[in-house]
Amino acid sequence: MFRLSQRNEVRDFSEKGKEGVIDAVLEPTREWRIRVQGVYWRACSRVHTNFQPGDRIRVIGRNENKLLIVPG
Repeated sequence: MFRLSQRNEVRDFSEKGKEGVIDAVLEPTREWRIRVQGVYWRACSRVHTNFQPGDRIRVIGRNENKLLIVPG
């Protein structure tokens, strides 16, 4: 079981600035599955981009359970 302090540490966002790769296109030009340091995330972008699997990305933030990305 997690104590409250441990639970808060788990929720801390530490992926900002890290680089990753597009694993799959979930919704063209809107949503992707990415891999950052071996962990898969859903991602979106504020920049209109047509990412394809294998494209390098950089994480710039988080919107709930999705990471915000830009071309890396």
